[in-house]
Amino acid sequence: MDFKFLLFFVQMAAVTKAHMFRITNNCSFTVWPGIQGNPGHKHLENGGFSLFPYRTHLVISSRNWTGRIWGRTNCNSKGKCETGDCGSKIQCNGTGGVPPLSLAEIELSKIDEVDFYHVSLVDGFNLPIKIRPVPFATSMKNDTNCQLAHCLSNLNSKCPAKLAVNAADGSSVVACKSACTLFNTNSDCCRGVYTTPKTCNRSSWPKNYPAYFKSACPYAYSYPFDDTSNIHSCQGNAKTKYKNDANFSLFIKMVVALSSVPIEDLDAAIQQLGDDLPECLQPLLDWFENNYVGRANRNGRGCRTALFPPHIWNLHLRVLNGQDRTNNHAEAANRRLNVEMGVQHPSLWSFINCLRRVQAGRDVFYSQLEAGKSPPQKIKEIY
Repeated sequence: MDFKFLLFFVQMAAVTKAHMFRITNNCSFTVWPGIQGNPGHKHLENGGFSLFPYRTHLVISSRNWTGRIWGRTNCNSKGKCETGDCGSKIQCNGTGGVPPLSLAEIELSKIDEVDFYHVSLVDGFNLPIKIRPVPFATSMKNDTNCQLAHCLSNLNSKCPAKLAVNAADGSSVVACKSACTLFNTNSDCCRGVYTTPKTCNRSSWPKNYPAYFKSACPYAYSYPFDDTSNIHSCQGNAKTKYKNDANFSLFIKMVVALSSVPIEDLDAAIQQLGDDLPECLQPLLDWFENNYVGRANRNGRGCRTALFPPHIWNLHLRVLNGQDRTNNHAEAANRRLNVEMGVQHPSLWSFINCLRRVQAGRDVFYSQLEAGKSPPQKIKEIY
């Protein structure tokens, strides 16, 4: 299972400050990703969804989101999963996964726009997992920055018998418990008097089970006080890059400019733009195509329906016909009503009375225009 995330800032129809996770299932079977935000952070996608084999799903988060992502396996129609279960529901909505499970743990924009991430096997293992950040410049990749975090080995195949979790029919091992999950002792879980790196280590364990996880996956945490070099960081401040890199900002504007391309030429335009975009902006184009155009089905027959199909937002004909390209008039009317209401959620009668006041004011205004009074001049904005 491959978790690839791209950090970006982009200004489109509205100002958006966000990060994008590109979650890919590279398994030959369906996986159900679970997502849990840390306290004070959203549970993205309501905490989970299904992901078919070799498919990718894009998830948008806030700029400073922190939380964990894991994969669940063999879930039934009611949401009960064989591994990584979160209370027998597809959308976990804040419920964490039941160990054993492989975890991707992420803290975005923690310090000075730097993002921290790592793979954890502290709660055991159920699926191979990888985090691949996409930096905004290849120069960011060095020995300590923007490196892969992963556990690519299948630990289930050689899991020690005591730690193994078998399938319901006993045919295979589907997960591998950690010593903490199995024994739940203070020494194995680094609790009580074992809450420091000096006291929680191999000398305090009856058996060094974390060594099995560490030898198979050296770039993942095997116990709470494992080597801190397993914490990876990557800096991706797209806002700065947008302001300072003319080519980068131009590419983002090209994505926005797709709104002016004739509908019948959109597929070709997206294909051409995809060939030219830098890697760090490919997920942005993928997100746009998924939600605003509709991607071709894998069997080559037709396209998936977009959430906002082109006929809703495409401006090509409106520009040719001299029509408005925005809904600014409607937005202005909405703001006027909000000011008149004075409250966010008025009652029905308050709403009716407000409309009457607004209409009375409009009637007076139109009467003055008919009597020859000049309309107020618009204030010109200076850029």
